[in-house]
Amino acid sequence: MYTPTTADHFHHPRHAGPLADADAVGRNGTAGHGPYMVLYLRVESERIAQAGFQTYGCPAAIASGSWLSEWLIGKSLQAATEIVPAVIDAGLGGLPLGKEHCPPLAIGALRDALAQLKEKPSC
Repeated sequence: MYTPTTADHFHHPRHAGPLADADAVGRNGTAGHGPYMVLYLRVESERIAQAGFQTYGCPAAIASGSWLSEWLIGKSLQAATEIVPAVIDAGLGGLPLGKEHCPPLAIGALRDALAQLKEKPSC
């Protein structure tokens, strides 16, 4: 059973969709084969100014992407490097058994995006 917070993020996802002028686009999973997450980041002055996500997955994957993208906005790049899947799970009020893979899916996309930003000295 999903918590009210998870259900809200699933039914009303925040920041869903791509950012046309993203500074980094992180991906995790395999497109077309199970859960897949894309995370878009726009950075200004070492802070995440905007985030967006797209996912092919279950309600818990959508909620994880929504929660993470909302949490990221305004955070420093350093803070973004420190978030772990358990923070997403706790923020959603706990996910049911069998859905434990969803927060790590979102974090993996974030890690991929952050790795791209490390390669860009202008961010």
